[in-house]
Amino acid sequence: MKLNLLRLAERFEKSEMWKEKKKPNLLNRLFNIKVKTDIILVIEFEGARVSVYPSGRVLVSDCGEDCEAIAYKFAKIMESFSKEKKKLALFIGRFQPFHKGHLAVIKDILKENDEIAIVIAGPRKPDEKNPFSFEERKEMIEKALKNEGVANYIIHKIYDVNDDRKWAKAIKDLGDFDVAYSRNSWTIRCLKMVGIPVKKHKFYERYKHCGTKIRKRMADGKKWEDLVPEAVYEYIMKKRKTNVL
Repeated sequence: MKLNLLRLAERFEKSEMWKEKKKPNLLNRLFNIKVKTDIILVIEFEGARVSVYPSGRVLVSDCGEDCEAIAYKFAKIMESFSKEKKKLALFIGRFQPFHKGHLAVIKDILKENDEIAIVIAGPRKPDEKNPFSFEERKEMIEKALKNEGVANYIIHKIYDVNDDRKWAKAIKDLGDFDVAYSRNSWTIRCLKMVGIPVKKHKFYERYKHCGTKIRKRMADGKKWEDLVPEAVYEYIMKKRKTNVL
């Protein structure tokens, strides 16, 4: 039988000695349930007797005054072996600037994955099509995600190179990605080249949530604040007032 060891670690049956203690640690989350099924495993651990049941319960006994310490140690060992690998998604973009479409995609991706790696791509130096630096885009993303209560992400950067395979390998080296999300045919081709599975994400009002169109509206003095998260708009306006942008 395949045991879920994390459940084992979280569901010890406590002895009478344990019930008397109320320390704020792992054992406070464990509760006493009588198991009527046969024991499938009995081992000696740190001088104590550990019985494992098919239900996923564990009973630690014959451990004297050190019973709680032994149980906690056993639980942590099982927990370290049993933690399931978190599903890590990949999302690559130029984010010039980070807009509401990007934000919506990230939130959708996190509905299907535990964490997301956001890769900021582009040339080494800002140019007309890429006016915001890596640090500026990183700050935009961090501020926008903080306002949305999103914390399970990491940010990487990748520079443009004139070699598709080299670029793709550099992406692959950033992490052990379970899946990437993109609608860009070139990006999809490159990622598949190095064995990264790709899913197409939704488009969110692509006709207006587009970096090129947003930058043009900014340059023409037209309204654009409704196209980016509030935190991004405030960040850019603050930069402009200090003549940094």
